[in-house]
Amino acid sequence: MAIHWSPDPSTIGRELVRRVAAIEPACKDLAASHASRGESAMKAGPPWGDRTGNARQGLFGEAEGTTITLGGTMEYQPYLELGTSRMTPRPIIMPTAETTASEYFADAAKVVRGILG
Repeated sequence: MAIHWSPDPSTIGRELVRRVAAIEPACKDLAASHASRGESAMKAGPPWGDRTGNARQGLFGEAEGTTITLGGTMEYQPYLELGTSRMTPRPIIMPTAETTASEYFADAAKVVRGILG
């Protein structure tokens, strides 16, 4: 039995390093895209009725590196999300975060498979 390398292992190693280096920038771009999509989804369909539009306008999605943050800027956002003793919850951030995370990880896996071949 014989093992023949073509190309040699050092060439394979360099190619693998090159491909792995391409993963992070691709995933950063993907995170920015999913953050924007998450923000759009939240603003398109919050489960509460607008009175002033401030809560809807305060919803945001942003990415820093491969970290996606979805949230709201209004001081009463936690009450909308979690409810109170007199108000039922009307969550939009957590359901959107769950959907966005699922889609992001599925798309990131496709990106990694595409880069690594």
